Amino acid sequence: MKIFNTCLITMFFLLGFVQIFAQVNSQGNAIDVPVRFAAGNFITGNNIEHRQFLETDLQTASFNNEYFVLIQFSKLPSIATIKELKNSGIELDNWYPGNAYFAAIKKSFNFSLAPDFSIVSINPLPSVYKIDAGAAAFKQNSNSEKVFAVNYFSALDKNMVIAELQKAGAEIVVSKFNAPGTIFIKPVNCNTIAALPFVNSVSLQSLTDKPLNYKSIGRHGISSLLSPLAYNLSGKNIVTGIGDNSELATAHVDFTGRVISRVSFPISFHGIHVTGTVAGGGLLDPKNRGMAPRATIVGQYLSDIITNTPIYFTDYNMIATNNSYTAADDSCAGVGVYDILSNYTDNQMRQYDKVLHVVSAGNDGLNTCSPFPNFMGTVKSGYQTAKNVLTVGAITDSVDVIAGFSSRGPVNDGRIKPEIVATGVNIFSTRQNNTYGYNSGTSMSGPIVAGAVTLLNEAYRKANSGQLPIAALIKTVLCNSAEDLGNTGPDYTYGFGSLNARRAADAIENNHYIISNSTASVNSITVPANVRRLKVMLYWADTAAAPNAATTLISDLDLTVTAPGPVTHQPLILDATAANVNNLAAEGADHVNNIEQVVIDNPVAGNYDIHVNAFSLPYGQQQYVVTWQMDMNGVTVEYPYGGETLVPGETEVIRWNAYGDESNTFTLQYFDGTSWNLIDNNVAANATSYEWIVPATVSNDYRVRVSRNSSAYTDESDFNFKVIGQPVVTATVPCEGYVQLSWPTITGATSYDIWQLQLDTMAIIGNTTSLNYLVPGLKSTTTYWFGVSAKNGTLDGRRSVSKSVLPATGVCTLSDFDNNFKAVSIDSPVTKRQFTSSVLTSSEKIRFTIKNLDDVASSGSYDLYYQINNNPLVMETNSIVVNSLATYQYTFTTTANLSVPGIYTIKAWVKRSGDTQILDDTVMITIKNLANPLLTLPVSDGFETAIDKSYTTNTIGLDGDDKVDFKTNSIRGRARSFVNTGFALNGIRAMTLDQFPYNAALTTDSLLMAYNLANYVSGQQLRLDFYYKNHGQENNPNNKVWIRGDDTKPWIFAYNLVANQGALGQWKHAVININDVLDTVLPAQLISSSFQIKFGQQANTSANVPYPYIDQDDGYTFDDVTIKEAANDIGILNIVSPSVTGCGNYGTQAVSVNIKNYSASTFTNVPVYYSNGAAPVMEIIPSLPPGITLHTFALPENLLINTDYSFGFWVHEPSDTYNDNDSILNYTFHTSSVVNTFPYLEGFENNDGGWYAKGSNNSWQWGTPAKTVINKAANGSKAWVTSLTGNYKNNELSYLYSPCFNLSGMTQPVLSFSHIFQLEDATPADYNWIEYSDNGGVTWTRLGLNNVGTNWFNDPTGKKQWRTSMPTWHVASTDIPTTTGNVRFRFVMASDLGFNLEGVGIDDIHIFDKALIYTGTQVTGISQSVSGSSWIHFTAGGKRVASINANGANMGNTTVDVYPYAGTVRTKNGQYYLNRNIVIRPTVQPGTDVSVRFYFTDAEAKSLLAATGCGTCTKPVDPYDLGVTKYSGIALEEDGTLDNNYLGNYSFILPANTAIIPYDNGYYAQFNVNNFSEFWLNDGGIGGIHPLPITLLSFDAIKQINKVLLQWTTENELYADKYIVEKSTDGINYNSIGFVSAINNHSKNNYIQYDLHPFAGLNFYRLKMQDKDGSFSYSPIRTVNFNNADADISIYPNPVTNATILITSTGKLSSAILFDAAGKWIRSFVLKGTITELDLSGIAKGFYQLKILKDNTTHTKKIVIQ
Repeated sequence: MKIFNTCLITMFFLLGFVQIFAQVNSQGNAIDVPVRFAAGNFITGNNIEHRQFLETDLQTASFNNEYFVLIQFSKLPSIATIKELKNSGIELDNWYPGNAYFAAIKKSFNFSLAPDFSIVSINPLPSVYKIDAGAAAFKQNSNSEKVFAVNYFSALDKNMVIAELQKAGAEIVVSKFNAPGTIFIKPVNCNTIAALPFVNSVSLQSLTDKPLNYKSIGRHGISSLLSPLAYNLSGKNIVTGIGDNSELATAHVDFTGRVISRVSFPISFHGIHVTGTVAGGGLLDPKNRGMAPRATIVGQYLSDIITNTPIYFTDYNMIATNNSYTAADDSCAGVGVYDILSNYTDNQMRQYDKVLHVVSAGNDGLNTCSPFPNFMGTVKSGYQTAKNVLTVGAITDSVDVIAGFSSRGPVNDGRIKPEIVATGVNIFSTRQNNTYGYNSGTSMSGPIVAGAVTLLNEAYRKANSGQLPIAALIKTVLCNSAEDLGNTGPDYTYGFGSLNARRAADAIENNHYIISNSTASVNSITVPANVRRLKVMLYWADTAAAPNAATTLISDLDLTVTAPGPVTHQPLILDATAANVNNLAAEGADHVNNIEQVVIDNPVAGNYDIHVNAFSLPYGQQQYVVTWQMDMNGVTVEYPYGGETLVPGETEVIRWNAYGDESNTFTLQYFDGTSWNLIDNNVAANATSYEWIVPATVSNDYRVRVSRNSSAYTDESDFNFKVIGQPVVTATVPCEGYVQLSWPTITGATSYDIWQLQLDTMAIIGNTTSLNYLVPGLKSTTTYWFGVSAKNGTLDGRRSVSKSVLPATGVCTLSDFDNNFKAVSIDSPVTKRQFTSSVLTSSEKIRFTIKNLDDVASSGSYDLYYQINNNPLVMETNSIVVNSLATYQYTFTTTANLSVPGIYTIKAWVKRSGDTQILDDTVMITIKNLANPLLTLPVSDGFETAIDKSYTTNTIGLDGDDKVDFKTNSIRGRARSFVNTGFALNGIRAMTLDQFPYNAALTTDSLLMAYNLANYVSGQQLRLDFYYKNHGQENNPNNKVWIRGDDTKPWIFAYNLVANQGALGQWKHAVININDVLDTVLPAQLISSSFQIKFGQQANTSANVPYPYIDQDDGYTFDDVTIKEAANDIGILNIVSPSVTGCGNYGTQAVSVNIKNYSASTFTNVPVYYSNGAAPVMEIIPSLPPGITLHTFALPENLLINTDYSFGFWVHEPSDTYNDNDSILNYTFHTSSVVNTFPYLEGFENNDGGWYAKGSNNSWQWGTPAKTVINKAANGSKAWVTSLTGNYKNNELSYLYSPCFNLSGMTQPVLSFSHIFQLEDATPADYNWIEYSDNGGVTWTRLGLNNVGTNWFNDPTGKKQWRTSMPTWHVASTDIPTTTGNVRFRFVMASDLGFNLEGVGIDDIHIFDKALIYTGTQVTGISQSVSGSSWIHFTAGGKRVASINANGANMGNTTVDVYPYAGTVRTKNGQYYLNRNIVIRPTVQPGTDVSVRFYFTDAEAKSLLAATGCGTCTKPVDPYDLGVTKYSGIALEEDGTLDNNYLGNYSFILPANTAIIPYDNGYYAQFNVNNFSEFWLNDGGIGGIHPLPITLLSFDAIKQINKVLLQWTTENELYADKYIVEKSTDGINYNSIGFVSAINNHSKNNYIQYDLHPFAGLNFYRLKMQDKDGSFSYSPIRTVNFNNADADISIYPNPVTNATILITSTGKLSSAILFDAAGKWIRSFVLKGTITELDLSGIAKGFYQLKILKDNTTHTKKIVIQ
């Protein structure tokens, strides 16, 4: 891993310099006031005041005729002075503690005037104070997601600043945070950036959001706000934002009808759970509704909700957001810092002062972050530390104590965070699949507060004629009304306490607040007797602070309260010193926080004066809010408040607050409508809650009473609540369009209300006294939700858990359905358009389909009716029999006149005697007769007349724009005329096409536009132009534009949207020559009154933001569609040469262009131009007749191979009135070679292979990778990698392009390559994919499908891309779907903003005709002749096993055996072996090297890499680490097992000498050998060496007189150290008897060693072959017997299993005779040498004796043949 520290060396120097400077200046007569930065105090020296100032000292601060300096004042300048300074040439920017500003001084300023403005010093700002601690200590590494936030003088032009930063070596990072005066860059040497004069801070920043991983309605006073008997709030018509990670519109029934979805991702648990807490509707289960159950929800991805707040406030009046995520680092590295995200959020909340961002504090509370004690100082950096947000901690669900995980303050500058706490443990809320579940975290407490904010907004609006409150008021009343927890007064754990929304609402309703900007103000309030605590709070939304300031407070206001006496009280302040953070708050002046609270315990009755004074206002007046809260002595019951409906037997939690007599216990009682009943009379004095099992008595008049024992303090529920049972409902479908609900009896119920989901709420649709209810008149294609509640007079019980049902089928056997006819549909007429092939006439037939829902066929007659608008109804009688459950279409004989353009509402119904189900008798449709008037050109449609509407079904004639139709092929297609402000190019309307919700499958929709061009005259030249915005659209086949001359003709492709689209979020102006498109098809199409345009859009997801900065959306927005006439039009039709494909067009190339004269006249002397980056070349065309003229410029261009070119072509004719087609500019191509020979294999070892990289933020490099994960090439040393040494880049969309491939001679080409990738896998993630183009790169298509092929595309959402990292080299393969002409490929790397990893590596590009690798069972005897210099392929079942290239040798008939193995990966010699081996046996062993390809599958390689079970065994890191183990033994041993390899020799072919080539469904290992054997794949040769660079050719132990001769031969000694000879008496325990040093060369080496002291009996010998690095392996074992002769002879195997045995001896053998058990001769054998193989085939199973003749002696061995 490459790690470098960006700033420390210079930082140390600067720190030293500043300290010296400070010491020198501290010796003056006056002590200078320091300017306080986060990096330390700067003593400015008061150079103006001391007359030591020299303008020449400012040269390092000079830029663009200005000095960018730190100016310090003796007193803060007034607003008038600031204006006067600006007029004099000084503009102030960021303020810093110490009366200082970062400022720009024009060089024309008269510095002698500085004292007149109370300026005491002017200095360059030293870099040490610009650089924050994070940036100073930052060490760049390959996994860093960090950026530097560069703050600059905000009045400067941003583009100019960007250019200067780039000159300084900075790489700009595009971001959604368009903060004023801030630019993000990749980390570089921060001293270089800080040295730029206009830069005032450089800070380390993370921008990647991460979610922080029967609710508390009663606990936090929400119950009273929701109660219809009290505040009766619900959040209805209030818009709240949810920044999280889930699509919400389809996520849960509880959100039905209330979601504005702006999330392009699938549903996710975290976001659903959070949203249910804020605003779940309780539609599924009323007990589980959220805080604001009818609020409208804007769902946006994480912090996009903050960055898009200006849009959502403008469009929807969004007043609050919930933000349960952080962008900070994990653990202590990401706590307490006020950074650029804090600055951004504070600044925005000043601009949009009605919006309150609620932010979860973080879940780092269990950490210890030095220097603070355990748990403290753990609030997350960024959004959480902003001054103006409301930061929320979490308390437990049972008692009011902090949750262990909840982050606590202080933040770095000592401010109080969190300000408030709420329940965050075991929160029960919405989950996927319409369920509920528990979760814990500050992610769960924040939404409770966000819901309360929503309700308080509603309360304020109700009380103030619909006006919106400022966010500062809502935050102030929430904090001041909170129940104090922990230490008395505010603290860093609980802030100001636990949420009590009821008290906050009371403060608003009772006007207990003041909003003012007047300082030195006094306001009086009257405090009555018996008040336990008076709380007064001051809060103001402060100006955003500079990230490098020591403290963040800008405007500093002071609150004091004067009590009778008079006694003056100051706010309670905390000590942020690490050792004192848990101390009690004490009164004092607060110059740290922008929120202050005065607390007076047991205040005396009387008048109290609230004073607000300004301590410091660097930017002038400051608006603030003051609120007060009086906690009265007594008890307050919070829950049940009244109006609730409880269920007998359920456990409820009674909650209360109490002040006074606080050591006394409590008594709890309940009233059941008849009498008061004791619950408990000894409840702990400090308790505030009690678990109570609801009694069984049914009553409408329940109350709960809480009394303080031995005290007068008591309280009961403000209103009655109800107790009655809750039904459990079953829903069935007895008949199509009907639902039968049933339930058991509820005690006390006299009837039951029936509920149905309608729009966004459950509504009562009926009442019954029975235990079932038939719901009629339902649509058979719609899913419905129903519930039931018990009722007893005015007692309304809790609704049941809702049941969903689709009433699609049924047998209709109930008597309710006797004689029932259902009106199914009006099938015609439908909406049509005049002057097209389908028009409405004066005699339209009305076709009406009915269905018999009886279980018998109909009989008798029935009446059918229709009525159009309010015209007279038409009735006709029919008696055609309709069979049971059958449909019948009736056509009325009375026709309708619909020829007049307009809107027609058609109602049809059926009446039949005995039909009691009247709700399903009628259907109604609305159709249009669209006018389609004759148009006069030009005609333009900006969609401004279209109604704001979303279309998801096929629609002819959009509302407000008759010429536009919408068509979709799925339920996901969507067209919207308004999404949000900023979507339209002009005006406020545009048409956006997208797909919603997200799905991995592509779906298509289209926008059709119809034009009556009947007045078109032949010869007129018509042009269609339009604008379209790219929201992140990919190259899917239906992203095109088509036109047709009339609506009966085929659609003709006219424009490729993807091929021409602008960059992400950019508009593109498109031009289509209508005549060219229609005239060039066969047959040509004429322009008519039904001319049509079709805009197609095909994608996976939706368009959500107007200005996308990362590619996570899909969709197009279309605007300003225009058709106009072009007169005297001459245009560049196309470029003929050089070809845009770039394929083979290097060297001398003609420059040719087709020019078209669209008029009927001939033009003369027309100039035509082209340029290739140099001066334009101009030639005159003497005569340009109508039609197409090919013009070839006189001089060709000499183009270089592998080079980018950009040409521009244009023509100029002064009389041409249409100029949009006069030029083709930016005609770009890359000259490439054309590959015609296959197979193609490029390993990039010698050069880049003719591959090249382009794109946005391109990081592709060719060379040797040197990173942590991608630390090598797959083969060799070179590869293409996204950065050879670091990570890929933010917002990267880059491409690695191939040369051109002529695939025309191939049958089924396959692309295989070596692949490795490490990508961010999040939501959104980073991606990698591959595309191909068969038109030279004009359009690109993703290659292959998800999970089709080998290791191909693995995005879990199903999209065609790689996402889930595979951080080792592996094969990736797919079929190439085309063999037409030249094909290019390109690898794509796409990243978002934030977390980056090492990215992608590409190696070994392999293109070949398909031939899969064999995957069956073992096959032996695959034979054919091998000779010459071509590859000979050995196959089984048509699939590859091995290939041999004899390289000119003649091996004769050669046999290959293949042994795939399906069992557990095998081990031998201390390593794992691949589950496949081959054996090759030629007739003639080659004398020179031949080449072998050993094929194996990816599945086998993966099994090897995943093998376990052998703790001492080795295996490769990836398949490319494999070498080849070669075992040469006798034929008996060369098979599919290692276990019988005793007598031969092992050798190992190093991985460096083995090429592992990606090949379709696996790989082949290619290597050279000069003799043949058994071949295995492993990572290091015999003994597990990595690898052992020794080949042991032979090892023998020869018995001699009283000694043993040990001799061996080796080759390929590269790193050998010595050979240790070891001996054993049992073959298990070995000891060394000597060693021989290795010769260490590439030749064959012979060694001998003697054992002069052999043991009597068996002696076992082996070699321990040791390398210089200490690694070693063992040779085969040899035995010598010094006891009896028989022991010198061994037989293997015994018992005999395959009719073959092997006889070995220390001496020469001559013959052998086989006898059966009875001594009968069976067979004789001739033996030669010391090793002989005997064939026992044909001999029956049984026991035998084998007599062996050796050295005139006979030896008898017993054998068993099986």
